[in-house]
Amino acid sequence: QNLVQPGPGWGAPRYGAAPPTTGKGERQSGISVAQNGSAAIVISDDSPFLNRFREYLAVVMPGLAATAFAAPAFAIGPLSFAIRQDFPFSVAQVGFAFAAFYAASAFCVGVGGWIVTRWGSLPPLRVGLIVTAVVCIFTGFTDSALAVICVSALAGAVNGLVTPSANLMVMSLVPHRFHGLSFGMKVAGAFAAATFAAASVWATTTLGASWRAPFVAFATFAITVCLLSFTLRVPGRSVRPTSPPAARSFTPVQRVTPRGSLLLLVLGGLLATIGTSVLAPFLVEGLADHGIPLTTAGGLLALGSWLGIASRILVGGLSDRWGDATAHLRMVAVMNVFAAASLLTLGLATAATPLIVATVAGFTLGSAWPGLVQHAVIVTHRRAQARATSWMQGGTYSGAVVGPLLFGIVAERVSFASAWAMCAVIVVAGVIILSGGVALLRK
Repeated sequence: QNLVQPGPGWGAPRYGAAPPTTGKGERQSGISVAQNGSAAIVISDDSPFLNRFREYLAVVMPGLAATAFAAPAFAIGPLSFAIRQDFPFSVAQVGFAFAAFYAASAFCVGVGGWIVTRWGSLPPLRVGLIVTAVVCIFTGFTDSALAVICVSALAGAVNGLVTPSANLMVMSLVPHRFHGLSFGMKVAGAFAAATFAAASVWATTTLGASWRAPFVAFATFAITVCLLSFTLRVPGRSVRPTSPPAARSFTPVQRVTPRGSLLLLVLGGLLATIGTSVLAPFLVEGLADHGIPLTTAGGLLALGSWLGIASRILVGGLSDRWGDATAHLRMVAVMNVFAAASLLTLGLATAATPLIVATVAGFTLGSAWPGLVQHAVIVTHRRAQARATSWMQGGTYSGAVVGPLLFGIVAERVSFASAWAMCAVIVVAGVIILSGGVALLRK
């Protein structure tokens, strides 16, 4: 067995080192405690290939799980045109379903913090994946708008309960040099779910498949991810986040825990999410309102989702190499300026070219920031990481509740153009508040 011990050397794990032995010459197994108080993980296999596979699987596991958790909600909006063939399902009800998902997530995320403290990271994740698979099957058998909204809320509750597990899994199991990359993959899970939804649009419009069939595929995906998680070896409940010595990468001012700056960052993230959370659920119908064919709109959603995945992963990877967390937060503000411009263009433009440009910009520069802000908040509030990630995640979830709800109501009662413009103004307000949080943090 190979001993991988976090701490000063965790950035570059040592594989193949001579394993410790007991007095009888037997190798030790399980979890030991390093001098810095972190838990040491003993990988129970001598194969370097399998050890490396487990290391990289730990990096991508939060993203795979986030994709499974988001799929039931993110598929409802793009597939709403097909759902209406079975029962009435208005644009406002699409917003209610999406809002119910994130309302339940925001309500349950605090309980999720207690769960991860008591049970660790992977057991809650596995239970959540199994329940999500069941929820996807239920969604495929619903026959009313109210049932869709209720099932979406149940999926959101599962998502909220396990999100702290995924966040703390990154900090405790993933090598430090991959923290930002893993956070980027985790927040890219929403766009990966939107990609699956776009593929479902193509399947229903081109192949004539039922809108219920994709939910069976989502359930299969969730079970597959759950089975993959059993190949990981994790510490017990005594695990602590595997971060390097703070002085190595971050200045002293970034190690404090200022509550005022955290509140401003949470509020700014909430407002920014109100605007950017409406792209995936309403892009297809918004483009169709401008006269774009449904198949083309579904293709643009797929393109935007893939670009969103790539941009979030790229930004996460770059954050690992650029260690100034306050600079990360300033970059978040800049990205949201692009998001506001994209939303405004989607509302005002009439030609196909600016709509395509706005879609691409909105899904790339305008939507690449959630993982970056999560990573930065945890770093700048290192003394209260669980509180910081719970508050920030609660803020972004709350924004994802209000955004689709407001957008659906305004789009149905006024117009899609007014709804896009409203979201752009809200994002600008979020940029101002985020900038104030960064300034207070630097003080």
